[in-house]
Amino acid sequence: MGRMIYGVARAKQFSPCSVEKDRAVLEEVVNRLHGTIVSEQELCRAAVVGSGNVFLNMGRLPETTAFLKAKEDEGALVLNSGYGVERCQRSRLEALMREKHIPMPRVKGTDGWWIKRGDAAAQSRDDVQFCKDDKALAKAKASFANRDITDIVVQSHVRGANAYLWR
Repeated sequence: MGRMIYGVARAKQFSPCSVEKDRAVLEEVVNRLHGTIVSEQELCRAAVVGSGNVFLNMGRLPETTAFLKAKEDEGALVLNSGYGVERCQRSRLEALMREKHIPMPRVKGTDGWWIKRGDAAAQSRDDVQFCKDDKALAKAKASFANRDITDIVVQSHVRGANAYLWR
């Protein structure tokens, strides 16, 4: 069997507000390469992938990342490597940037805070929140914990900086 090309479609929760756009981009590329699109859930069923050795990855699920890392270790070509996806975890990036003394917003400040999901990309509007004071920050932390999100990043608001908010 020759080289198989698989486009790994991102699970919907990782494309809030962009499901159709993300899918259209992947379809255009995979169609030009005469490949097959699989969902993250389908990808992890080895029988679907068979001996495929090229993966165009948009996936974010931990099991997708683990699967693609294993395929890469076996010699498959993985564009948007599982290793790279894993290293782009918000909390890992923040820790690395602080360790390397790359300018970052302070943890404590006087103009409020931003609390963000640290384990993965934002999946809903509630995954990135502005908190104007200590009370709002405590409430946001409790909200994250109630959604079983324990890996969070808290940064002080930087006055005058563009703030990212879903509208």
